[in-house]
This record gives sequence, structure tokens and C-alpha cells, in this order.
Amino acid sequence: MNFLSLPSYGYLIIIPTLYVLPALQNSLKCLGLDYLDPYLVHCPMSAKPEIRKFAYEEHELMPFDMKGVWASMEQCHNLGLTKSIGVSNFSTKKLEHLSFPSIPPAVNQVELNPSWQQKNLREYCRGKGIVVTAYSPLGARGTEPVTVVMVLWTMNCSRKLHMLMEKLWLR
Repeated sequence: MNFLSLPSYGYLIIIPTLYVLPALQNSLKCLGLDYLDPYLVHCPMSAKPEIRKFAYEEHELMPFDMKGVWASMEQCHNLGLTKSIGVSNFSTKKLEHLSFPSIPPAVNQVELNPSWQQKNLREYCRGKGIVVTAYSPLGARGTEPVTVVMVLWTMNCSRKLHMLMEKLWLR
């Protein structure tokens, strides 16, 4: 089965350089859109083509061609198929490997919540002009849950300090 015929709503589990543009075109067709904003490299890793699952074992991984993938992402941007390009799940070290792009990542989407604040990564991104967006902002499986008491306390503090709750949590 040709995996390009499978619906792809924004990313492929395997992203060889040659498949970035066709995957985006397929996603746009499936979604009935002219462009995406943003279009992200979901994770800095690549699996063997026959692997059709997520959560890989080490022997299922292949070398990841970040330079080639990013050049393809820039091509998608230059064609007007995406308004901005970015990354997801990139650590500071992985972002440092992106020192070659002509279009830097606009965004880095990472797990970010009161239990997992990633201060060093946020500071690095701020210095590079990369916007950090959060997934699992109220915590993910395996992290300490955000309790109702904590939310109510934060709401009360935010009113008293005239600050957004999110800013309090990230301090």
C-alpha cells in the first residue's frame, strides 16, 4: 500500500524529504484548504517505511535528514501552501541543529504545563524569535494533575495581580 494514499492531516509518521510536499498537498486536499498555518515537523525522528505505528522501538528508527526535511518545508512555504513553518517536540539541542535554514522555525510546539514548564527551552526560543506553543497545557498522562484547588487559587491570584493565569503558571 502506498502510504501517500492514506489521509494525512498535517503530518506523516515517516517524513522522508521527498514526501513533505506531497503530504502537505494531500492534507490540503483532504481538508479542502488552500494553505495551512502553521505546518510543523512533528518530531525529529524517522521510522522505517514499513512501520505504521507511533512509539517506535530503537531498531525501527532510521537516520533523520533534518536539513533535507527543512528544505522541503521551506519549499512548501515558498509555494504559499503554508503561511508559517515550525517544529514540534524539539529540544534546545535539536533547535541548535537548525542553524542552516533560510526560513527559521516560527513556532516550537512542546508539552508545557504547570508541572513541566521547560524554562530553558522557552528562554532559548525567546532569544531566537521562536514562539513556543503548548500542548497538554493542563498536564499530560503521567504528570501530576492540575487540581481544582490549584486552578481556583491561580484564578484568585491572577485577579489580585491583574495577570493572566497562564503567566502565573509559567513563572
